[in-house]
Amino acid sequence: MDAVTTRCSDYGHKEFMLTVDSTVPESDITWLISQIERSVVNGAVYAEGELIDFGPLLLQVKETAEHYCLNEPDFEKIPITWVRGVTRSLRLLRQQKDIAESFDLTEEPNFCSPRQSCLTGVDVKDIDLNGDLNLFVLERANSEVSDSGWFVGRCDTNLDYSDPQTLKRVSIYEVLVNHPQIAGVLAMPIGTKIVRNSVSVNGKLLKSSDRSLASRGNL
Repeated sequence: MDAVTTRCSDYGHKEFMLTVDSTVPESDITWLISQIERSVVNGAVYAEGELIDFGPLLLQVKETAEHYCLNEPDFEKIPITWVRGVTRSLRLLRQQKDIAESFDLTEEPNFCSPRQSCLTGVDVKDIDLNGDLNLFVLERANSEVSDSGWFVGRCDTNLDYSDPQTLKRVSIYEVLVNHPQIAGVLAMPIGTKIVRNSVSVNGKLLKSSDRSLASRGNL
């Protein structure tokens, strides 16, 4: 299905046509449309090939005769292979929102851009794509413009992660491709620590109100 913005032309800008699967909640489609329209109202002028970020979404602008369309990463290859539509990206948004909100946090989800970086242990690459979240230790420190603040390591590591030689800086997109089992927790706030499904924020142990998340391989 296609969804179309309606306010951009009021500001001399082409409207956007978004290709999205009908299984994506309408509220998430509406959210993305509102983000695009608000940016145009605030003066953004988009061009062919431009990359734009909305929360955890990284999208590529494609121009047609009548509209702008949006491409998204396929989340399968590095470097990015772009495909038509926003379905995968909006599913990631929903997954991260559901998990963050299930912990009844007072703050809004703290999304990472796929263009931000994180630190990983050099041995994390050996965890199989089908490996459980229990295999990881994740911790989020203060973030900066280019740094998400996340550290991703192995629970069973034999390495000393305090040694910089045991660490590697990678993009969040690389983490999403190579370790999709942790994708859902990446909007948890600064101060989060996850070890063997035990989740704490600033030292306070949390419990999810939605245990169905566990069936999705997240928590």
